[in-house]
Amino acid sequence: MDRLTQAQSLAFNPEPAPARVHGGPGRDGAAAWDFSTCANAAGPCPQVLDALQRVDPCAYPDPGYHALRERLADWHRVPAGRILFAASASEFIQRVSAVGARLMPGAVAVPRHAYGDYTTAARAAGRAVLVAGAGPATLRWVGEPSSPRGQDAAPPPDPQRVPTVLDGVYAPLRLQGASRWNWADRQAVFVLHGPNKALGLCGLRGAYVVAPDAEAVDWDAAAWMQALAAAEPVLQRHPGAWLWLLSDGRCPGEPPAPRAAAQVVIVDHDDGPVSIGRCAAWAEAWGARWVPANRFDGERR
Repeated sequence: MDRLTQAQSLAFNPEPAPARVHGGPGRDGAAAWDFSTCANAAGPCPQVLDALQRVDPCAYPDPGYHALRERLADWHRVPAGRILFAASASEFIQRVSAVGARLMPGAVAVPRHAYGDYTTAARAAGRAVLVAGAGPATLRWVGEPSSPRGQDAAPPPDPQRVPTVLDGVYAPLRLQGASRWNWADRQAVFVLHGPNKALGLCGLRGAYVVAPDAEAVDWDAAAWMQALAAAEPVLQRHPGAWLWLLSDGRCPGEPPAPRAAAQVVIVDHDDGPVSIGRCAAWAEAWGARWVPANRFDGERR
């Protein structure tokens, strides 16, 4: 049995996954000592925190992320069509592993010391996992800087040959040295970014990816982009999702009907001297349930 066949057999007979230790908040509350990279000792970035506090919570954002996509494209000097959004870096890891299993079945190569979600996602997609360099793979992961050691990694000699993800979420935390990846190297790989690392905002799980230039790779980048982008609407709407809105209705403007949920329940806590009745009006307009807070005893599906 050659290495690849042996490795692929592991995908169908995986070893039991070890219990995963989160290290942060859990059932017993916050950790006494939290060394999470997002938990910056200096606190969150003041400018970003201020911008978040000024966001109007009564308005939905553009579901196509057009302005954000264009600004990120300008920042990275790439066409807007190469920007992909993810619910989190881990969500993209799961997504690209599953998409790759369909478009280019085969093993996934990970660094010897690496973020555990690479392996978890590969096995969830029924794929074998190899240490980088141990055999042929159809998806490769490179951390630069790497987790947990923070070491810089050189680009593979053939970044264009196999779909490769450069996980750069820790790059903003680099204290010394410089990236070993040049512009041309980056055009041939997916580059994963997680802004919350640099901004000290643990609760912001969003991430984005700069996809490769289709002309710079030897595989069908257009098919991968189409499959990966198809998941973006799922970030906006889940067919079975419920949205619970706790509000007194006292906000500026008229919020549009939510499109990201199959069922909406408005819990109205307008307890002012004179009720303005806006929550009830929203519920009627949206086809939602309206429940006064003083009569709320726990709605059930």
